[in-house]
Amino acid sequence: MKKSLFVLALILVVAPAMAQVKDLSQIDQRLGPPNFGPVGGTNCSAPFVAIPDSDPGGVTDTLNIAGGDAIVDLTVIIQATHTWCGDLQFRLTHDDTATSAMLIDRPGYAGTGFGCSGDDYDVVLNDANANSVEDECAAAVPAIAGDLSPFPDALAAFAGEDIGGDWSMLVVDNAGGDTGTLDTWCVDETAGGDGGDGGSPTP
Repeated sequence: MKKSLFVLALILVVAPAMAQVKDLSQIDQRLGPPNFGPVGGTNCSAPFVAIPDSDPGGVTDTLNIAGGDAIVDLTVIIQATHTWCGDLQFRLTHDDTATSAMLIDRPGYAGTGFGCSGDDYDVVLNDANANSVEDECAAAVPAIAGDLSPFPDALAAFAGEDIGGDWSMLVVDNAGGDTGTLDTWCVDETAGGDGGDGGSPTP
């Protein structure tokens, strides 16, 4: 009887761990070329920096913006090349004020599994956009694209601050086996995008 209980307990412990393993046939297999649209932002950085695989420290890129208007309506553009979008988190921080917001948090991941398995981000994030980045995962490449609202945090967190100063984008890969780069990102005090080509916020 004791042996049976031990075997049952072992199965219960091992089974969830096995369920978390990615399908090896899909790991780091691209569905197609990045196919990004033009970047229409004004205050942009194009680091094309590698995102460390399965590293909680991630990678941070910093953008300096000259002093200007108080923020009323912030738009953030992100283009990232990465197989398995559901691995990634994107956190924006205004270094001068220490205000921070998680704009993208592993789309499709709900505590189990690995979230969206598609490739690449090409998004214009604005609080006013109707569809959430959390709910996107197309079969096409880029899998997460267009005019979307951030999730779980809103860009309204930065409202009232001067847009000037240093801004940082932290990208963290939370699961092994898939790699990519943070290609381009922009921060603009503007209204939303132009319909999902990854570019042109409208002043």
